[in-house]
Amino acid sequence: MILLIVLMGYCCGQILTAHLIGKLFYKQDIFKEGSQNPGARNAGRVFGKSAFLLVLCGDIVKTIIPLWIGEYFGAGIEELVLIMISVVVGHMYPIVFSFTGGKGVAPFLGGLLFLSPFTVAVTAVIMCISWPILGFTRSGLLSLLTVPISFYFFTKSFMGSIFLGVLMIIVVIKHLKK
Repeated sequence: MILLIVLMGYCCGQILTAHLIGKLFYKQDIFKEGSQNPGARNAGRVFGKSAFLLVLCGDIVKTIIPLWIGEYFGAGIEELVLIMISVVVGHMYPIVFSFTGGKGVAPFLGGLLFLSPFTVAVTAVIMCISWPILGFTRSGLLSLLTVPISFYFFTKSFMGSIFLGVLMIIVVIKHLKK
């Protein structure tokens, strides 16, 4: 059952909220606007703050739904982390868009909100402290580096922390490519 939910997670990840919002409300293709990245930040730059919030919420929800289903069917923390990874990878490398997707931050944070809200709080504090010094992107990436450690601290899941560390590296590499 968990394997099916992991597959469903990948499918949910392929729902690029920025692409849908751009097409439905603005009649524009986010892949051709701004940085051409189908993520919340580019949607905000191109379409405005309300689009940013809609995309952010949509990308968070598309991660939480498969996690909730996994929890309902008795998935443990490590299995839930694998479901989260499948959503984020689906968002970053969607088959339906020739493996060209977003950078994975919003679904990553959505999964963390579900699995360990305190980890998100630690990440947010680190980002807020480092933002004035490093700027938005660098402070965000720095705060991501703390996720496996704080996740382990709050959940005591060594394997979950390792899995999140691998996912965090994938997200950071995706950011460094552009």
